Amino acid sequence: MGIDGYYWKRTPSGLADTEGGLYLRPRDLAKIGYLFLKNGKWEGAQIVSPEWVKLSVTPAINVSPTVKYGLKWWLFPYNDGSSNLVWAGSGFGGQMPIILTEYDMVVVFTGWNILDGKRLSHRVAIDKSIAAITDRKRN
Repeated sequence: MGIDGYYWKRTPSGLADTEGGLYLRPRDLAKIGYLFLKNGKWEGAQIVSPEWVKLSVTPAINVSPTVKYGLKWWLFPYNDGSSNLVWAGSGFGGQMPIILTEYDMVVVFTGWNILDGKRLSHRVAIDKSIAAITDRKRN
């Protein structure tokens, strides 16, 4: 996928910290979102099985009445609570990829704020992204 500028934090025993230790450039984070948007394919090659993509973005846990969690993806309903779900990652300080399947789009936010109440929320990021798309369609 051409992701070569990354850093993967290690645990004291030397294992990769897969819970939250991967540092990527925004473009490379978008590539991972795009891989899932395209059902696991990258430039014609199947990198991740379609079955895994589907399973990972299927709600497995109800986090709240509106927020679900799949396998490493946060799932947020949009458009007035419809059955459509946005897939999103959640990085330290508010960094996140957001995949809007209905719009065939990946958005990456790289905001960095670790202060309580100052982080960009997924809900605000999703709503603003959809508003920007739909506002453009109307004009």
